[in-house]
Amino acid sequence: MEALKEDKIGSEPSGRLIGVRVAFNVYIKSGGYFMILRAESCARIDSKYYFMAVDINVFYSVNIDTHELLYEGNIPNEDVDMYRGAKIIGYHRDLVFIPLNSKYVSIYNVDIKEWKQIEVQNLETFENDKFFSAYIYKDKLFLIGASYPAIMILNLKDYSVLYEKKMLGERIKDCKEKLDCIIRSDIACVGNQLYIASCVSNHVGRFNLDDYSWEWYSIGKEVYRYSGIAWDGKSFWLAPRYIGNIVKWNPDNDEYEEIVTDNRNFLGVIYDGKQLIFPGAGNNETVIIEKENNSIKKIEKSYLFYLNNGENNVAMTSTGEFIIYSTGDLLHGSLKKSVNTDSSEFLQKFFEQNAVFYENGYIKMKDYIKNLIDK
Repeated sequence: MEALKEDKIGSEPSGRLIGVRVAFNVYIKSGGYFMILRAESCARIDSKYYFMAVDINVFYSVNIDTHELLYEGNIPNEDVDMYRGAKIIGYHRDLVFIPLNSKYVSIYNVDIKEWKQIEVQNLETFENDKFFSAYIYKDKLFLIGASYPAIMILNLKDYSVLYEKKMLGERIKDCKEKLDCIIRSDIACVGNQLYIASCVSNHVGRFNLDDYSWEWYSIGKEVYRYSGIAWDGKSFWLAPRYIGNIVKWNPDNDEYEEIVTDNRNFLGVIYDGKQLIFPGAGNNETVIIEKENNSIKKIEKSYLFYLNNGENNVAMTSTGEFIIYSTGDLLHGSLKKSVNTDSSEFLQKFFEQNAVFYENGYIKMKDYIKNLIDK
């Protein structure tokens, strides 16, 4: 598997790039052509970052010490040729797979390699696009509905389940009118209050993680919609989804200001302790706001996900490159490393599942033939 050549467009987000830069573009045919090694989230346990592939039921890992790319498995009791998970959360020695199209919340222990699956209640026609967001608080997993009109509360000690349906139920009409999900990935927690931003209206929801009470606030112009929310210690920042500007909201006095940018489509927003990063979606550029002086810069790069793990910012570009940015140094130093991995062993795992591969820039015909012979 060959690493992508370094692109020259724009500049990187501020911060020292310390990790691996790996190209994960691989195509599979199973009822169509899919890119299987892109991801929309990751979780770290020890020296490994774990990913759930987009468009196919496969999860894999990258060891940041050895740069080894490994096939780890797939979510059981699901079809292989469909994208099942969205977000991955590390919880002690477990990986928690948040169900997008899956029927289950699936929990995998990386030490004993065993699964625990908790079925998600079927609500009307909301079989797919269930959850993009989730948060763990006091050993409870709170799954925030995307198109699914409920918050699923899973006790990770005894696996009991509760559903809060009224809060997101208030946004179902907007969801059907706008033909979009209610909530995407980036949410914010302040104390025991979880804040979520609506993709289908100009509302921000506050959910109490202890007593499950909630309230919606109308923020910004009525036509606005948001793809994510972040908290910088004093204010909330809201990323526009297709319409409107970046919004900075002070909850103490309920006042807000707008930051005008050309881009109207962001994946969401994260705060890494120094900067607000608004990752561009699709081919849109990324906007970075420095908290100390509110300076704004833009880079010609878009992402599949961009998150902060408490130590570094980790991201996957729209072309499938996994990058780790240090947030401890605002001066960018280029320390990119290309990772070359023999794809044969990795591909063999998919041949075992009767997947058919085609040559492109990353999968070579010699590997394809070698796997056919080995089989």
